[in-house]
Amino acid sequence: MPRQKGAFWNEYELDEDDLEAEKYRCKHCNTKYVKNASRLQTHLEKCVSYQNKLAVETTESTNTTSNNNNNEVVIRLQKKRRPIQVSIDGFTYKYSESDQKALENLLTRAFCLAGISFNVIENEDVKAVFQK
Repeated sequence: MPRQKGAFWNEYELDEDDLEAEKYRCKHCNTKYVKNASRLQTHLEKCVSYQNKLAVETTESTNTTSNNNNNEVVIRLQKKRRPIQVSIDGFTYKYSESDQKALENLLTRAFCLAGISFNVIENEDVKAVFQK
């Protein structure tokens, strides 16, 4: 079963003028984007016209069911997305045996061509870098 479309798609119209790619136009500021869900959602988070519309709707809203549903959509759209990777600490990569051999060959070549002594590898700080 395919994923359900996000609520933000309701804020865009399919642009029929462009035949080369499927483009969507923001109903609020008329900016056009190629079909890309994350880009369209990011645009809504930053679109001044849309944010102004949301501000007006939230001040005018009452406790009816339909307005509560709209508020839930607003809250989801306004949430900040977590960065994918801020630092190298959260990154792990598993090497296959062939990757490990290729990496060792490249490291050996780099040391030889740069004129770096292999004794450098015995340094505790260098060991820590390679261990990480």
